[in-house]
Amino acid sequence: MLDGLLTEERIDAFSPEDRREITQRWHELDTWPDFAAALVRLRARYVCVSFTILSLSLVIDSARRNNIVWDAVIPCEMLRVYKTRPEAYRIAAKYLAVSPATS
Repeated sequence: MLDGLLTEERIDAFSPEDRREITQRWHELDTWPDFAAALVRLRARYVCVSFTILSLSLVIDSARRNNIVWDAVIPCEMLRVYKTRPEAYRIAAKYLAVSPATS
């Protein structure tokens, strides 16, 4: 994504190493300090799924770094349709065997 954006904007100030470093930083971000504990409490009563526009590798790296345990991860990149298109929500709901209107 970064390469595409830099090309589109005609920005050539970053070396390939700079680009790798910038991209890697996203995989090293910390979550809010209270998030992991809150998710543990929520998972005691609910199925908790990361339905996300982020890449699968980014969600995995973030989860491991921050001790986050999801019941499932559904990245839009794997659905090949992105939020906010209704089809993305219908497909995710289908995988979870719930009605798209279920909250």
